[in-house]
Amino acid sequence: MDPQPTMHSITVNANIDFEYTLTPGDAVADGEEATLTLDSYEDGYEFVHWYETTTESVLSEDASTTFTVERSMVIEAVFQSADDNDDNGGNGDNGDNGENGDNNDEPAPLDSITIHYIDVGQADATFIEGANYNILIDAGRTHWNSQNKTIPYLQDLGIERIDLVIGTHPHMDHIGDLDVVLDLFDVGLVWKSGYVHDTATYDRVHAAISDALDAGDIEYDEPRFGDTLTLGQKELKVLNPVPDFGGIHDASISFILTHGDVRFMFTGDAEQTQENNMINRASDKGWSLDVDVYQAGHHGSSTSSTLPFMEAMTPSTTIYSAGEGNSHGHPHQEFLDNVAAVNSALYGTDVNGNITVTSNGLVYEVSVERGEAIMVHAPIVPGYDHEIARLLIEPDKRFAFA
Repeated sequence: MDPQPTMHSITVNANIDFEYTLTPGDAVADGEEATLTLDSYEDGYEFVHWYETTTESVLSEDASTTFTVERSMVIEAVFQSADDNDDNGGNGDNGDNGENGDNNDEPAPLDSITIHYIDVGQADATFIEGANYNILIDAGRTHWNSQNKTIPYLQDLGIERIDLVIGTHPHMDHIGDLDVVLDLFDVGLVWKSGYVHDTATYDRVHAAISDALDAGDIEYDEPRFGDTLTLGQKELKVLNPVPDFGGIHDASISFILTHGDVRFMFTGDAEQTQENNMINRASDKGWSLDVDVYQAGHHGSSTSSTLPFMEAMTPSTTIYSAGEGNSHGHPHQEFLDNVAAVNSALYGTDVNGNITVTSNGLVYEVSVERGEAIMVHAPIVPGYDHEIARLLIEPDKRFAFA
């Protein structure tokens, strides 16, 4: 039986809601013809064309377009406000991604930062590289695990000093090489959750921190909800844990990193209970949880990244860290469904290898070691004349649209 067309919906930049069908459904193959049909969209906008990004070609200016699937394809549905035709006169010479001539009202970019989501297998290690301050969030598994590339990755970058090292919680796949980090790099401040874990890994890392603290080589803190830390042009706002945390995942250090207008969320392995608590605590404080980039909690497990939390953050990009073919089945389908529900682009270290996000405080850019985005819902940069919704047509993969 031929697959049936399925209706899908996308919201673009909180402005345009539109619906489309992809025929022959959600299972397209190389060499197969597929048809995209625009079914409806919000009043006040005009459909411009279907556009294929790799060949940089317009597929059709009609509501329907038929094309041959030959590879992973990113197809854009391009819209413009009906007012643009009257007021803006098209793109003209009015901008090259923020180069606005004598317009002094535009904010100046900050020093760039690069966030490295390191491919360390079924573990976590994320490095934030700034002009003057560096931060390491978790350190992967122990160095004798062949998948852990934390130390060589940092050495290849030429890193000598790390201003802040964060062990989100004391599971081996997060703090496994933290003691080696203390031994090989000049570390300023160490954050740990304070949860005591009865394992050899915990004992080894705890001893290394104690020795470095006794020698006066580092400073140490156990941050709690409401704490803030400013490092250069970056601010960290702590959302978890609270003093009376429960289990080991409940104790995960979770925070928002703000770099100008670009915001990043990190939650360790925090799960549903603490995600709900973070929503409530932020509301009580009047803090927004809205972020641009979210590192998925607990490796893309169904226990984290719940729909209420995703809806509170509305990240335009989500990144998870997991090992290829891992025994846990990460990322779980529930997680994938929640990412799709909030229209977030999705990348994973099991699919994309090392992932980097570079921000100048105004916009950010994602780069991957290999492959393409698993799901594509690209953010729209304010100020462009046209609004763009991106759809990923990926043959014989888990997702045929996004």
